[in-house]
Amino acid sequence: MDDLEIRTVNRRFLRRDRPTDVIAFTYGEPDCWGEVLINIDQAGRQAKDYGVSLTEEVGRLVVHGMLHIMGYNDSDESSKKNMNDMENHCLSLWMKPVQRTSNKKS
Repeated sequence: MDDLEIRTVNRRFLRRDRPTDVIAFTYGEPDCWGEVLINIDQAGRQAKDYGVSLTEEVGRLVVHGMLHIMGYNDSDESSKKNMNDMENHCLSLWMKPVQRTSNKKS
């Protein structure tokens, strides 16, 4: 998805009239836990800001969305740190560990 497409989804389903990097929908079905939508435009900007490749940033966003589907949240600083730690752990299992180099927020 691009900025316009994800902004449309964000506005329609989450009532947030802005683009975002990732949206996760939880379905709770045995054969389909949910869906993760990635904004490739924002992922590209974040990859540049954080000093990682686009592939690495998209991988992080996929993991981030899957963690939301599994029930994790990032609504406060403590849960954001916990979720970031889980992202790093998950990524280390299937990608070379990548640490972002900037404190910029998405």
